[in-house]
Amino acid sequence: MAKIYGKKDSKGGQLNVTEEQMRIANLKVDDEIDRIASKKGILIKKAD
Repeated sequence: MAKIYGKKDSKGGQLNVTEEQMRIANLKVDDEIDRIASKKGILIKKAD
């Protein structure tokens, strides 16, 4: 799983990122990595 961090707002505080948003973002990143890797014939072992 890729780590997705919320962007900082102008005051330097952490913007709220819900668990669901994190999960969806992580899935999208994983899919993208898989897609590129398979195109290049690279096998990626996922850490679960």
